[in-house]
Amino acid sequence: MSAAALPLLLGGPPGWLVFGVLAVATAGAVYVMSETGEDADQSADEQLSSQSATTACSDCHPDGPDDDDDSKDPNKVDHIFGDKQLQKHKLDQYLESFDGDKAQAYRALQNATRNAVRATSGPFQTVVRSNGFNVTVRGAVVNGVPRLSTAFIP
Repeated sequence: MSAAALPLLLGGPPGWLVFGVLAVATAGAVYVMSETGEDADQSADEQLSSQSATTACSDCHPDGPDDDDDSKDPNKVDHIFGDKQLQKHKLDQYLESFDGDKAQAYRALQNATRNAVRATSGPFQTVVRSNGFNVTVRGAVVNGVPRLSTAFIP
C-alpha cells in the first residue's frame, strides 16, 4: 500500500466521507463516487467477476464463453468414446443407441449432466439417465459448464 492511500483509509484528506458520498482529490482532479461503500464494493466485485469469467473463458475457449459444446472437440469426444474406453467403461451399447454417432452421444451425456449438476461448481461425480442408460459421469463444473472427464457404466 502506498503512503498516499493511508490518509484515505484514515478518513482524512485527500478523501472525505460526507453523507455516504466519497470525494477523492488526486493529482488536481476530484472524483466523486455516489455509491455507498457497500454498493461500490458489490459493483466492483460484479465487474471483476464478469471480466475474470470472460478472460478465463476466452483463454480456454477461443470461440467465446458461450461455446460450451465440447462435442465439437474430437479429442474430448474420443477421450470418453474412444475405442479403448468403450469396452473398459461399458459404453459400447450406449454409443450404439446413438447409431455410433460419438458427438451426439457426448452431447446427450453432457446435457443430462448439465441438468444433474446445475447448482454445483467444481469437481463432481453423478449418475445420469441418458437414452435409457444409467451412466456415471465425473468431471468439473467450470464457469457454470460441466466439463466431462470420464464416463462409465458400472
